[in-house]
Amino acid sequence: MPIKVITPPAELPVTVAEVKAFANVSINDDDTLLTSLLTAATAKTENRTGTRLITQTLELYLDSFPGTVGEIFLPGPVQSITSVKYIDTDGDEQTMDSADYKLDAVSNPARLVPAFEEEWPETREQVNAVVVRFVTGTAKADCPEMVKTYIKACVAWQYDNRDGDPFEKLVGLIDGHIREFPV
Repeated sequence: MPIKVITPPAELPVTVAEVKAFANVSINDDDTLLTSLLTAATAKTENRTGTRLITQTLELYLDSFPGTVGEIFLPGPVQSITSVKYIDTDGDEQTMDSADYKLDAVSNPARLVPAFEEEWPETREQVNAVVVRFVTGTAKADCPEMVKTYIKACVAWQYDNRDGDPFEKLVGLIDGHIREFPV
């Protein structure tokens, strides 16, 4: 189930200035390093929570639909479905009518299912026969403070422990907190 970023987030959920204030860093010499650590910590947080923090457009690739009425799970919070395309049994690309599927954005992860009395169409047996393009994430202002604090703590830990101390020490201590939070 590969996911491709089509439009990346315009910003990170936490700024370098916020990280510097959190970590008591007063020099500007390490801003590039802090930006790199911040980007990595954001990606790690998204992977661990199964959500996308800031608005972005993604494509999910599937080799086929999940049966005739199965669910397609999407990392949320999903704002909208842009398109559902597939390769039909004749080898032609088709775009599903949006009336033929329904987004359950309340569930976590979000679910895409056929509309009432509809079924997923048959696809050609090939790799990546189905492509779902969707918009996920939230505005920076809506990113939970607990998640932002987790990211800042991860960056501060890595910044302070560049001498080889394993990053996983901190992650193990606070991962339980982030897992409990439904983003």
